[in-house]
Amino acid sequence: MIQTPPPYSQHNKDLGMDKQTRELKGSPSRDLFKWLHKERLGNGFPACDADLVLCQFRFGKSFPIALLDFKTTRDKVTDTERGFYDWLEANGLPVYIVTGTDMDESDIRQMKVSKFGTDLELFCGDWLRFKAWEQKLRFPFK
Repeated sequence: MIQTPPPYSQHNKDLGMDKQTRELKGSPSRDLFKWLHKERLGNGFPACDADLVLCQFRFGKSFPIALLDFKTTRDKVTDTERGFYDWLEANGLPVYIVTGTDMDESDIRQMKVSKFGTDLELFCGDWLRFKAWEQKLRFPFK
């Protein structure tokens, strides 16, 4: 049986994040803001969120190295997301679509990763395989 890696908080002591923020699963205030933006501003104000921006530290500064957008098997990339991702890629930030293929409300057990805008699909499997994939992605920036 493959072991799940320990949570972030168990093997990284501090990267400028307090314990409460590190242990937060979701953000009710962020979700409220995004929902109210849709509800109160309407269709004339398109927006999309960035699920996870991978960052790397170098010389005491953090910089983005890739955007990960999480989808379920039912989700599709929207037109607004497509425009945003095209812009990011044109400006040198790669975008990857992570799709949960075996999941429930408390865990994502299997996933696949696709490079946005290409047919390149890397099936990662479980979290250990995902971690190995992300380490390879980060290697050039270390």
